[in-house]
Amino acid sequence: MSYSVRNCSRSGRERDFVARFEAVNYAKGGSPRMSTVAQKLGIKAEFRIAVDGMSVPATVRLLGELPEGVVVAGRHGSPADQVILVADGLADLAPKLVGVWDEIANGGRLWVWYRKGAKAQGSAVPLHRDTLQALLAEHGMDGVTLISVDDTWSSMRVRQV
Repeated sequence: MSYSVRNCSRSGRERDFVARFEAVNYAKGGSPRMSTVAQKLGIKAEFRIAVDGMSVPATVRLLGELPEGVVVAGRHGSPADQVILVADGLADLAPKLVGVWDEIANGGRLWVWYRKGAKAQGSAVPLHRDTLQALLAEHGMDGVTLISVDDTWSSMRVRQV
């Protein structure tokens, strides 16, 4: 029986610990650790999540099980604990970045979701990790964390520089 380690950026000692923990957990009847997208994004109970670029029902399906009291709604300008911007290309994303920090509560997070495989249909400039970092730099921002949402979408957590 084999056990996978979920985070390859861990040190050797951390990887060994995680692998042993998962093996013991599995042996005791538990299942291998599976995080929902909501857990990966750090969504907590009572959070307000604002979404721009994807329907709310589609976003909720991708987030998975949500903590109690979480509200997911479209982007309306009021402060949210997290804002998720979904884009198919640089031209689609650039206008969404303008003023976005005014809509994020103190200590909140900004996530940019983009299609895996770099090229979206009809996009002149592909949106991927490197082109996204360049665009963010133009807006005084920096990407700090990457996660996989599903087989189609990747997500980058963004901070102000």
